[in-house]
Amino acid sequence: MSRIRYLKPEFFEDEHIAELPFWVRLLYAGMWNIADRAGRLEDRPKRIKVKIFPYDDKVNIIEGLEVLTRNKKDRSRPFIIRYDVDGERYIQIINWEKHQKPHHTEKDSIIPAPSNKDLDFNSKEKDKENGEDKENGECPASRPPLSNGDLSVNSTLKDIIDDLNLICGTAYKVNSKKTQDLVKARMNDGYGLEDFKIVHRKKYIEWKDKPDMQQYLRPITLYGTKFESYLNQLDKAKEKTNGGAYQRRDRTDREKALNALGTDV
Repeated sequence: MSRIRYLKPEFFEDEHIAELPFWVRLLYAGMWNIADRAGRLEDRPKRIKVKIFPYDDKVNIIEGLEVLTRNKKDRSRPFIIRYDVDGERYIQIINWEKHQKPHHTEKDSIIPAPSNKDLDFNSKEKDKENGEDKENGECPASRPPLSNGDLSVNSTLKDIIDDLNLICGTAYKVNSKKTQDLVKARMNDGYGLEDFKIVHRKKYIEWKDKPDMQQYLRPITLYGTKFESYLNQLDKAKEKTNGGAYQRRDRTDREKALNALGTDV
């Protein structure tokens, strides 16, 4: 039997939901349709985007998930938590049982539940206030601020690696010490998230059909001393775009970013 989900009138009256941007509210409700009967789903931004926003190219799912993981105002819990089990990433929707009554014939969840540590929201908030990130063993407060002033370096590091994995089809981990050092070195040089995303796309397009070069779609190569050269190299795929209109800053998902360059995914 197909899944049945409820959207109660109280959803539209909830003051905490009202604090969210319009599209994040839709993302939140849309995730209910993807989640299993336990309120869990795979943390795969690209797939989530296709499921909820198939026709909206400018929606940034990674940014939306980040918003939903923040604790609600005057509350000690977020809307969702993102967690890892044996290297696999998942999402748990909080208070699922309070708002949803899955049909008794719906299959049981096969996604592992989050640990008690993952569900300890108060502890996580205290760590953030103290400038500690125990999950990655880092101290975001000690790092240089981002240019947009909104997210910590640790959050931007995650966005960078998520984008690399999305575009290149890789599975690099954000908690790799070597990767962290490379990203921070380039950020200290003055480069930001947008620059990393441009490099991901340029080098993927250049190397994706060259078996001997595909192995170099990796942080140690892309974020090394040649980063500036990669960023500023002439865009060979630019001529393939309609009228040469290559939108450097429009990189919502892999298909949009690469198809805009006349490239098959």
